[in-house]
Amino acid sequence: MSELINLPSNHSRSVSVTVYMIEKSIDELETMLLTESRHHTYEIINDLDTKDVKRMLQVIHQVRAVIETLVQKYQLKREVTYMSRILNARKSKMWEVLADTTSKQMKGFGDMPVNMAVELDGDILSLTSLINIL
Repeated sequence: MSELINLPSNHSRSVSVTVYMIEKSIDELETMLLTESRHHTYEIINDLDTKDVKRMLQVIHQVRAVIETLVQKYQLKREVTYMSRILNARKSKMWEVLADTTSKQMKGFGDMPVNMAVELDGDILSLTSLINIL
């Protein structure tokens, strides 16, 4: 390995964020390549052949190796996050979106028939209750 480089703090933070974002992106790509889609509101059609997927996974492995080298060489600090904080942040965002989807909050789109509003609000409440117990 080459000599360790101690970047100025501003540069180190910038490089750390860049490398972090690249690692997060390849994590998402790898998950997409390895995991079967189970979505109800969108579909991702895998139009890649097995050879392309294998090649991409090999490149992802190489990217991870380069990231590891950069972290060591430039002594980049590891971002530490607690799973509970990530879950709570995502739950809060889901709750916020659901709260904006009640019939009352959607008045700006026009009036909704009462029977539909009651049905929609009940369904949104059920989904919100599930999100709350995650």
